[in-house]
Amino acid sequence: MKERQVVLEMCPTSNVQTKAIHHYSEHPIYKFHKDGIKVTINTDNRTVSDTTMAKEIHLVNKEFNLCEEDYRQIYLTSVEASFADQETKEWCLAQYWDSPIY
Repeated sequence: MKERQVVLEMCPTSNVQTKAIHHYSEHPIYKFHKDGIKVTINTDNRTVSDTTMAKEIHLVNKEFNLCEEDYRQIYLTSVEASFADQETKEWCLAQYWDSPIY
């Protein structure tokens, strides 16, 4: 995955709810990120999981104490890997630079 630059969509709450992992602390998102594997933070199914992007970001930050650079890289990876058109990607990047960090 790392060599091919495959981006992994990580859904921590869904992974706990489906028992893929027992606790958020077991989630591999931070380890993968630190190992150079491209990851994104996602919600999977917001209505079933009763979550939001804000909640997912908060959970990952709380569990792994992301520094600003970690969050920045995950956010940039998310924008780059999205299926959005270039104009939308540029808008998303502008929101990041114009807003306080998580």
